[in-house]
Amino acid sequence: MSKNPMISTHDLEERLGEVTLLDLRWQSADSGQRRDLYEAGHLPGAVFVGFDAEICGRPGECGRHPLPDVNVLQAALRRSGVRQGRTVVVYDGGDLLSAARTWWTLLGRAPRRACA
Repeated sequence: MSKNPMISTHDLEERLGEVTLLDLRWQSADSGQRRDLYEAGHLPGAVFVGFDAEICGRPGECGRHPLPDVNVLQAALRRSGVRQGRTVVVYDGGDLLSAARTWWTLLGRAPRRACA
């Protein structure tokens, strides 16, 4: 695994057929999902993934965006085309909040329990 988790647009363009590309456009100010932006246009081959609905657990005592149930997350990722051994590239609308959180979640280094 590369130490730098970022990919340039040039490198991504050359590898589009080799990666699973996830569109995670989300903004809290817009109250959530930005599927409308995905429908209006997205990177070739990208799949829209709902940040609140699929990457995060349900809001509650653990916070607004707790870690998801592992089985729910795995099912959402499988539906999105994520497979073991295939590089995943995530992008969002520019603030990098949902992309960074998704990247961190996919690393599998998150605590097993969302809150104490």
